Amino acid sequence: MSCFSGLWNCFWGQDRVRSDPEVIDWKCDLRGEVEVKLKLYALLWLPNCVLEPLGYGGYHAEVEVGGRAYYYECYEGTGVWSRAVSRHRKPTHTFVYKTRLRRGEFGKILVGLNLEWRGDDYCILRRNCIDFSAAFCQELGVGPFPSWAFTLPQALVEAAEAWKQRYGRDLIGPDPNARARRRRRWTPPTFEKAD
Repeated sequence: MSCFSGLWNCFWGQDRVRSDPEVIDWKCDLRGEVEVKLKLYALLWLPNCVLEPLGYGGYHAEVEVGGRAYYYECYEGTGVWSRAVSRHRKPTHTFVYKTRLRRGEFGKILVGLNLEWRGDDYCILRRNCIDFSAAFCQELGVGPFPSWAFTLPQALVEAAEAWKQRYGRDLIGPDPNARARRRRRWTPPTFEKAD
């Protein structure tokens, strides 16, 4: 399992986020002008009321498109999940964008994200739902993504790296982004037809 996944399960609770996940409909045919909502939910175990005035905050992020919420979690296989939008969960911050999609474009974006964002690459500090939501918004051509949502994970990575330099002990393990970059560079071999 990926770095800090146990911490994620303990404090956030997989069942709370993944209450009714479904297999993503890759053939979803959204087209024309589409509303995209970026929703940030305060992590229940962090005192954001204290951290936000200091420029930090811990969030779970998801992108809502076409009445479905798409998010990234630490499960084997795909890390990209979808569920019906919940009216009971109130986000801390919501950003609303508009984008134009051509026929079949949304499904292609989802397929690409599914291949790139694997659940075993999840890291609560280095490759998490915030990073996924930023990548998804970029693929959809919407933004800007709020840079302050990244501040707490970045600060904790910097602290862990300083700890490693000082004491020689790695607190968070290898960078899952490196593994994901290697996967992206790999292309299937092509075979020439023999005469």
